[in-house]
Amino acid sequence: MNKLISTLPPQQHPLVESRLIWMRDNEPELLMELWKEGTLQARILQQVEEANQLYCRMREQGVSKDQALECRLNLIAPAEGMDQDREVMQFSDLLFDRILMDVTT
Repeated sequence: MNKLISTLPPQQHPLVESRLIWMRDNEPELLMELWKEGTLQARILQQVEEANQLYCRMREQGVSKDQALECRLNLIAPAEGMDQDREVMQFSDLLFDRILMDVTT
């Protein structure tokens, strides 16, 4: 793992922001609910930790770095996303920035 990333506080890991953006675009209601409950940061940090553990297990099993990184990212921000035909709640940039600050600091 990148030494710079491993020395960051967990909430500043790049995957945290990736997960938040994915949730904003695909699960906005859940994002808002968890944020209001005060459990969003813990949930995302757990998901990032699980993704990092998957990466480490895959590398230990001989999976290439690129493939392990792709699987880790797909766990955080699945490429298929949610049903694109359903209407989703929209976030203002200001609200999303506030949520991002709450989770990453």
